[in-house]
Amino acid sequence: MRASLLLLMIAAASSVEGQVAWQQETACPGDGRSHAFAVAVGDQAYAGTGQIGETTGFLDDFWKFDPGTDTWTAMADFPGGTRAGVTAWSASGRLFAGFGWNGTTVVNDLYEYLPTSNTWETRLAVAGQGLSYAPGFAVGNVLYVGPQSGTNHMLAYDITTGLWSTVADFPGTWRNRHAAFAVDGKGYMGGGRDASDNVLIDWWVYDPGTDSWSSIANLEPGTDESSACVVNGSGYVLNAGSGEGDLFRYNAGSDEWVLEGTLPIYRLSRGSMFSIGGTGYHAFGLKRVLANLVPSNELWSFTPSVGIAEEDAFGAISVRYEADGSVWLASDRLVSSGAVLQVQDAAGRILEQRNLAAGVPLQVRITPDGRAPGLRLLSIRSTERPVVCRVVM
Repeated sequence: MRASLLLLMIAAASSVEGQVAWQQETACPGDGRSHAFAVAVGDQAYAGTGQIGETTGFLDDFWKFDPGTDTWTAMADFPGGTRAGVTAWSASGRLFAGFGWNGTTVVNDLYEYLPTSNTWETRLAVAGQGLSYAPGFAVGNVLYVGPQSGTNHMLAYDITTGLWSTVADFPGTWRNRHAAFAVDGKGYMGGGRDASDNVLIDWWVYDPGTDSWSSIANLEPGTDESSACVVNGSGYVLNAGSGEGDLFRYNAGSDEWVLEGTLPIYRLSRGSMFSIGGTGYHAFGLKRVLANLVPSNELWSFTPSVGIAEEDAFGAISVRYEADGSVWLASDRLVSSGAVLQVQDAAGRILEQRNLAAGVPLQVRITPDGRAPGLRLLSIRSTERPVVCRVVM
């Protein structure tokens, strides 16, 4: 069984597969919080609102994060007052935010932030009841959000006309605290909790061209109080509520979810994700400390490490397990000068790194590291294109 699992991992790495390495960035100077919003516009990110306590302590502050300098700057407060569960979008270089829960009311308003003047402008509110803790996605010039509180209704806002409309109802059960992202002109939505507080596993894709939804692969275990973003054209979802902080990537080509790593700290739920360039970020959330949930202002980044097909680097690589749990990698291709072997765990922590002898065929043995059995990322990097294999040790 173990050998079969190994072959599966190597086969996956033979196309274009990734593994993430996590890094902690500078924390936001504002209060630790959960249910904040965070969204990137160009090469800057903006985040704000949220709540300090489990059900109290709502906020309206607003911050800009510059990844180039790893710094945060306080900006003009969110104009709708203190609240949590706000939905935010980035579309055509513009930032929109609205809705949420202010402690007494589910809010139906919408605002646009203008970075050049550090000001907010009011946009058209949704008629009737608003939404809270409902993620959105943007496709082109249209913002999508839903399901609307207590219903399966989905709403769409055209940033060109400034008007709201309804689109095809979400086909799954009503839910909140779910996640959403958009890739290649389509929106993806799923997970969350239903009205009976059950964690959900179903995921769906929305096609604006046909105004229709289709089911995609379930994400198990179910994801709730999670968040999502898109990096390098792939959607990533952090399973942080009932999960352990596992990061999954959706492979649209094969309709499957791929486990890409685990957040290095235990269970940071109700946070927010965004991406800039080839890096994804997770901000804020509730962090488990012993038996308590503590509001966090931490910022973590992850960078997918893309594996290139073995024949592009070292030719066909053979992999062999030894009785003691060691793994041998071998290839007839000569190792180039400066090649380095690196072994990482599923959280992106470097467990071992060594230089490889140049000018000879690849022949390297990786011994068990004494940690609990699990996924290991083996990467060989040199002046040529890298090769990345995932094995279980």
